[in-house]
Amino acid sequence: MIKFAVIISAVLMSVVANAKSVKCEAAVNEELQYRSEAEGFDVEGISAVSKKEAQALLKSARKDQSTEQERALAIEFSNQANKEFYVVQWNAQSNFGTTVTVVDTINCEIKAEIIHDSQE
Repeated sequence: MIKFAVIISAVLMSVVANAKSVKCEAAVNEELQYRSEAEGFDVEGISAVSKKEAQALLKSARKDQSTEQERALAIEFSNQANKEFYVVQWNAQSNFGTTVTVVDTINCEIKAEIIHDSQE
């Protein structure tokens, strides 16, 4: 009986964690859609990535697209609790690319955006 309660508890915690993720993904998508209309780019896709994947992407981000300070801040955020990571594919009038986006899960606020790659 105790094992069953532990399993149910673990499943419920997983459901709550996944629900939070979906909540932040929707909030991030809404924010990016709003900004895309104002700034003239289209969001082609958004997908959650693991902390490990995000750290690798942040370290390999194009150095000419962001400052060392921006990349260091994003990597610092990636070591903190309560953060989610998304890869955003976007398309602007003259170029397209991907951005690594760091989100605070407490309020679903975007904390950092680093361009991983961009092409004309």
